[in-house]
Amino acid sequence: AHPRRVAKVASQVQREISDMLHYDTVMQNALAPERKVGLDQVLSVVPSVTHVYVSNDLQVVKVYVSIYSDNMGRKQAMTNLKRLEPYVRREMGQRVPLRLTPEYRFEYDDTLDEMELVQSVIGEEEVARLKREIAIESGEMEEAEAADEVVESGNNEEEGFFALDDEEYEDADEGEYEEISSSDVFGRPGPFDDLFAGSGVKDDLVQTPTMNEDKPLRGRRARGASGRAARQQEA
Repeated sequence: AHPRRVAKVASQVQREISDMLHYDTVMQNALAPERKVGLDQVLSVVPSVTHVYVSNDLQVVKVYVSIYSDNMGRKQAMTNLKRLEPYVRREMGQRVPLRLTPEYRFEYDDTLDEMELVQSVIGEEEVARLKREIAIESGEMEEAEAADEVVESGNNEEEGFFALDDEEYEDADEGEYEEISSSDVFGRPGPFDDLFAGSGVKDDLVQTPTMNEDKPLRGRRARGASGRAARQQEA
C-alpha cells in the first residue's frame, strides 16, 4: 500500500484502540481486575498507546502499550491484553473496515521504565547539576543575543555616518567645478589646448589653417599652377 495510506491506517488504529482501552468494558476488566469487584475509584493499571506499526501490506498491526503500574500489574495487564488479541481483531474489523482484517499484536513499550532507571542511576544531585548547566548555557545564550543586538546597533550607527558623508558629497556636487586643462593635470601641454585661447567661462576658438590649405596640390591642378608660374617668368 502507499505510505500515505499506511500512515492514515496507523493513526486511525491508534485512535480506536485508545478509545477501547478507556471505554470498552471487556478490556478494562482484563487490565484492572479490581473493576470486577466494584473498586472503580482506585485503579492499579493505567494503559496508554504510544505507537502503532502497520506493515506495508496492511496484514500485521503492532500496538505498543505503556502501562503505569507496578511490576506485577504490568505483567498481568500485558498477559491479559495478549489473550484479548482475537477480540480486538474482531472489534477493530468493525471500527476500521479494510479489505482484509489485519492481525493485531500487543507489545510492551518500556520507555518509561528506562527513564525511571536512568533517573535512579544518575541520582537527584546529578539531575540538579545538569539543570544548573542548562541554566548556565541559557544565560550564555542570552549574553550572545545581547552582544548581537549591540553589533546591530553599531552597524546602524555606521550606516548613519556614511549617510552623512553622502549628503556632504551631494552638497559638493551642487557647487561649481573648477575649470582645469589637461596641461594642469598632466604637467605637459595637452593635444587640444591650442584650440582655445583666453581665460574665462567662454573660450574663443582659435582659427587654424584648414586641411585644404595644408594639403599639397596634386594632379592636374598642381601642374597647371606650375605652368602658369613658368610662363609669367618668361614674359
